[in-house]
Order: sequence, then C-alpha cells, then structure tokens
Amino acid sequence: MTTRRLFDTSVYIAILRDATFAETFRPRYVRDIPLTHCSSVVIHELLAGARTPRHRRQAALLYEPFERARRIVTPTHLVWKEAAAVVATDAAAEPTGYGLGRHGWVSLSVEPDAGEERWTQIAEWVRTSYTLVAPKKLARLVLIEDGLA
Repeated sequence: MTTRRLFDTSVYIAILRDATFAETFRPRYVRDIPLTHCSSVVIHELLAGARTPRHRRQAALLYEPFERARRIVTPTHLVWKEAAAVVATDAAAEPTGYGLGRHGWVSLSVEPDAGEERWTQIAEWVRTSYTLVAPKKLARLVLIEDGLA
C-alpha cells in the first residue's frame, strides 16, 4: 500500500527558519518526496507570511515543484468542515489563526517523537480529506487501496 504524504505549513516554516531542522529533516523529505503532495492551504499560508521578495522566492522554491508535478491538494468547504469535526476531538488541535478557525480550519501540533500510532491516525485524516477533494478517479484509487471501494 502506498501512503501519500502531506506536510503541515509549520514544517515548511521550520525548514525556512531553522537550518539545523532543515538539515535534520532533509533525509526524510528526500525519501518521501515521491509520495508527497502539497496543500493549497499550505501555499496560501506560506505566501501570506512572505513579507519580502526574498521570502516569496523561498516559499516558491518549496511549492513550485508540487505545482509542476500536479500534486496540489485543494480542500473544499465540506472537507474543512468534516476535518474540523474529526480533528477537534484531539486535545492537540486548536482553531487555526488568522481568523481561519471560524471557517473550520484546525491546526494540529505533533510532538517530534510521536509514535507510529499517532502518525497512522494523522495519515487516516489526510487520506480521508484527500478522498473528499481529489478528482473522483484518484479518490477511488485511495478507497480501493483502503479496501473501501
């Protein structure tokens, strides 16, 4: 079974701000890049925080490869609403800042030493969200992979 990856904005921000984290994270990122998608929400948040032309170029270096590979995931309102309902039951979840929380957006903090069970749970949330926003043919592939179709 192929597991698709989707990193939170905080990971990309840490890559931009912390050279030590970026170097430590690099092997995982390189390993997972063929399976990784990028959310249009992450791109929005990166660009919203890019205050200078240099920051915008750095953000673009992170998301443009996903655009070229056509691996951008764009959630719908229904996805955000459903995801918020699921994730809101998690103690580590909180409404996203910038006024987005009132629209059902949720931020989730994950400890660096989170175990396999935690990552499995998060992967399930991402897979569920993906199946709600992906084109029907691609969503069906995920559902078949999960034995649900």
